[in-house]
Amino acid sequence: MPEPEAPALTGSLVLAADDPAALARFYGALLQVEQQTGLSNTHWRVPWPAGGWLEVYAPSRSRPQPRQPGRLALCLQRQADATGALAVLQA
Repeated sequence: MPEPEAPALTGSLVLAADDPAALARFYGALLQVEQQTGLSNTHWRVPWPAGGWLEVYAPSRSRPQPRQPGRLALCLQRQADATGALAVLQA
């Protein structure tokens, strides 16, 4: 029996911003795409034209960090449907 094919790997850039809505509007206009609201009022998503997302959040208040010139993280995700979740974990 062949092994299940691993789902495609997608990527996102995660930015922390003091004004996430304004930064999402900026990148939406720059990329000529529509920004979308995220999981809360401090989270915005901007689709990359080639796939993936720019995720923009307000910095965490529960884990404060000193102000920095930039706050950026790379987030790689595997997309799986509900029936293939176990195969993804095993792979």
